[in-house]
Amino acid sequence: MNAYDMYSWGETVILNAGELSLTADNGLSWVTLLSFTDDSTGGQWEEVEVDLSRWAGSTVRFQWYYNFLSIWAEQIPGWYIDDVAVRIESSEEGELRVVSNLSAGEWRLRSESDPLFDLAGGGLSYSALIPADSEYTLVWEEVPWYVTPAAETKVLAPTAGGVLFEGFYYFNDENNNGIADEWEHYFFGRLLSAGEEQIDSDGDGLSDQDEFWAGTDPLNGDSSLQLHIYASDEASQFELTWLGVKGKSYQLQSSSDLKEWSDEGEIIRPSVDGELSIPLPLGASGAIAPRWYRLKLTP
Repeated sequence: MNAYDMYSWGETVILNAGELSLTADNGLSWVTLLSFTDDSTGGQWEEVEVDLSRWAGSTVRFQWYYNFLSIWAEQIPGWYIDDVAVRIESSEEGELRVVSNLSAGEWRLRSESDPLFDLAGGGLSYSALIPADSEYTLVWEEVPWYVTPAAETKVLAPTAGGVLFEGFYYFNDENNNGIADEWEHYFFGRLLSAGEEQIDSDGDGLSDQDEFWAGTDPLNGDSSLQLHIYASDEASQFELTWLGVKGKSYQLQSSSDLKEWSDEGEIIRPSVDGELSIPLPLGASGAIAPRWYRLKLTP
């Protein structure tokens, strides 16, 4: 690569600059890998190397963007690029494990040695392979009513095999009723008295304690965790719907005898609040099969 230059002459400035960027989603978004705004090579060829390990296994496209501004009449050389190559090298990896006691707990992991490394996740458990011989910092995101775990920095050594981050969320519960004190003050303006947590303040069939764990509003009867059944647009199906809350995990289960329960589909962990729906098949006769359904929620 032949470096671009920034020339100055009197009050006149000529800007000759550029950047290298990458997309892994066919141009929907771009990540800037390198950017330059001056000439540090004296107009000579310079070899530049960029670490692309973050995108290993992905199909990527590169873009060299050149920006030139001049009011001089003379023609000035631009940016020359040559001998572009992508080199694949095997590197040691280790297992990343992140565990939390709260499904709604989200986190972000960054590498101290690679500023482009940026990994985010959430839920009770997460695992992936990441480059070894690096120092990583994991920061937990805030969850309403809970105390956020402290950030941690750990080194994944090549011989360690893996690195574990554990996050424990908790809430203050001065009156020992299984509800966060902050939640009680927000909705009721005070701490509830003994036994009040079992009251159904909005008459929707859920106690105030249940509403806390469900993430719904205890003073709004339309904000409730309840399963509803609807006819589907498909003649061979029906739908079960419910109000989902961001970060909570939901597992639909079914039973034919109310004793043995089996999972229906995968665990759902919504990224925003809103209605969730699962389509289910009708019985062979066109009627709903005689089964019971329940929803398992993990806070």
